[in-house]
Amino acid sequence: MDTNSDNSTGEVDNTIQSLSAQSVDGNRVRVKVELAENHSRPNLMLILNDAEEQEVTHSIIMGSVDRNVEFTLHVRVQDPPLPLSFTCVSYIEEDIPLDTKNTTVQ
Repeated sequence: MDTNSDNSTGEVDNTIQSLSAQSVDGNRVRVKVELAENHSRPNLMLILNDAEEQEVTHSIIMGSVDRNVEFTLHVRVQDPPLPLSFTCVSYIEEDIPLDTKNTTVQ
């Protein structure tokens, strides 16, 4: 059993159940990530790309405790080519992704 897991059954699920990203204005994107109920506190890499697949901004959450993660990403690039796409990767060990989900920013 993973020592970081609070799940007494020993079954750990670090998948990303759902992902959404919505533009608040030209400079901010509201992100919602829902992890599986029995997760083991994975790290989350969050990447916002423009239409040319160039990174606009990114963030990393280390050891996510909550099942539902909501936050705002601030876009640091002026007028990036649209549409923007958002990617979330869950992982425990760096460079070994457990799950990846993508969505277009609405």
